[in-house]
Amino acid sequence: MRVSLSHKQNHFRTPVSIWVHRPPPGKWWWDTKREDLTPPMPTRILGKGFPVWTLEHRGRSITFASPEEIAHAVDVLGQRVLPRPRDLGAKLGLVNQHWLSRLHKSWKPWTTRQQIVKALAPYAA
Repeated sequence: MRVSLSHKQNHFRTPVSIWVHRPPPGKWWWDTKREDLTPPMPTRILGKGFPVWTLEHRGRSITFASPEEIAHAVDVLGQRVLPRPRDLGAKLGLVNQHWLSRLHKSWKPWTTRQQIVKALAPYAA
């Protein structure tokens, strides 16, 4: 299990982005500027690009676009009993699109999640 930091030239979203970075009331996430989201998405680092944290484990990976997303994942995965996506704010039609419902089953046992939380904790906001 390892976490790596890299940079991408173009702005992007991760599976966790829409659940952490919220748009203003009455706006769609897709139509909102990075700066208007709460909390705002990270800005470009001159000469490098946008930061990307990648956690790799058992041949699979999950990416994060901000320390706030990492903190959210640490909070959710650190719970002994995983919450349902609906408990985390997913509306009825979006339950299957939540990042937690898309997480591979090999990442869901408690001992594995403890390792994930330990690896991600230093990068959380």
